[in-house]
Amino acid sequence: MNSIFSYIDYRKFLEDFYTEKKRTTKCFSYRYFSRRAKLTSPVFLKLVIEGKRNLTERTIRSFAKALDLNERESLYFRHLVLFDQSGDALHKQEHYSVMVSMMGLVNEKVLNSNQ
Repeated sequence: MNSIFSYIDYRKFLEDFYTEKKRTTKCFSYRYFSRRAKLTSPVFLKLVIEGKRNLTERTIRSFAKALDLNERESLYFRHLVLFDQSGDALHKQEHYSVMVSMMGLVNEKVLNSNQ
């Protein structure tokens, strides 16, 4: 499976994650994921992937834990979700800018005092 940093669509990332886990882990299911994310609906992940449900700040954190994302990946996932779900162009741009900087596409350097 590709790194989370290669995605700009969180639903596609979740779909790929589910497909990979289903292929490699015998007991993995929507219900299993929901239990790991401490969700009440056993098919919530399926509904999110299909675009029938959105994530909230709380469910973003729950998903990040269930996906076993580290701190940096979790931050990227949060911006990935908010980028997709934002209806405001300015907010979309802000989230996208953070995502691009985290993807490693922006060459960041620390400047010294002479620069």
